[in-house]
Amino acid sequence: STYAFSPVISKPSASARLQSGLFGGLFGDSKPVVPDVPTRILEIPAKAIKPGPLRFFLGVYLVGEQNKPEPGSWQANTNAGDDILELYYKDASAKTTIGLSEYGVTFDRIGAPSLQYLLQESVLLHGLLDELNSLAFLEDVEEDKRLIRIADPGDAIEKAREKLPARKE
Repeated sequence: STYAFSPVISKPSASARLQSGLFGGLFGDSKPVVPDVPTRILEIPAKAIKPGPLRFFLGVYLVGEQNKPEPGSWQANTNAGDDILELYYKDASAKTTIGLSEYGVTFDRIGAPSLQYLLQESVLLHGLLDELNSLAFLEDVEEDKRLIRIADPGDAIEKAREKLPARKE
């Protein structure tokens, strides 16, 4: 798969920009102050989720993706909590968290992502959405036994995909 990048970049919140302007450099640190306030990237509403097995499956998938596009690109933390998976990119500009709840799957970003981070995060999220789509619509598995059942009308994964800056071509 190839991806095209569109320059849709989420900006820091007004409070983050204000903090950076007020306190940036005050104590000798030249980096902007970025609060640990998550920015919601995507949300996949679900009718039902089997959080333990889904978390395990996504964790295994993410461990397999750690060396893409090059060795050491991502670090997956599968021990962040019962309902959380964390991903750190090699430039340490931000992290992505994946939250699992009875209401669905959420993808949040914490930090001030670099342009490279945004591109690679988008590519990684497309892969995760592909995996969720295959799990949600497996034809050979009865619907009530699937790890995730997408809420009606069932197009949440495709709608989420449209929000990502890198698009499949």
